[in-house]
Amino acid sequence: HLHAPGNNVWVKNITNLIAPVFPTEVKPASQIPATRFGELWWKDRIYEIRCNTFEGKTGRPNLVFFGDDLAKGWEDQGAEAAKEAFGTRRRLVAGIDGDSLPILLWRAKNSSLSSYRAGYIVIHAGVVDSELPEDEFVDAFKLIFTEAKGKQSGGKIIVLALPPRGAEP
Repeated sequence: HLHAPGNNVWVKNITNLIAPVFPTEVKPASQIPATRFGELWWKDRIYEIRCNTFEGKTGRPNLVFFGDDLAKGWEDQGAEAAKEAFGTRRRLVAGIDGDSLPILLWRAKNSSLSSYRAGYIVIHAGVVDSELPEDEFVDAFKLIFTEAKGKQSGGKIIVLALPPRGAEP
């Protein structure tokens, strides 16, 4: 019986036992690391980034673009602009099309940022999550920034803003 004498001690003890397993603070989905392991091409891209296959050069990259479609753009349609702007600096484009902030958080914690040391890390992301509430977007980005800074303690972190979108940006 719930109100029997001594039950309050039992309830207190059981609450102390399960509290670490079931935290009372619930994080938004944008702040919980996620992956796309079910997509073979994604795993291949992670492997490519981890192996430091940047422009066929070896050595430490001076400049890393980490993020989603925006970062990947420096390797695709922005390749010529990157060559013009950054010259012979060794660059690694660690962008993956369609990666959301939770996936970037997972990558920052577990994958690509720990496989090299760079002079500069440019975080260019957020297209997929641009509809999130502003505070949730900013909090998720802060987590990614914190992870990047921890993995790249000697490098500088640069965060680029989302470009304007729509017919009337």
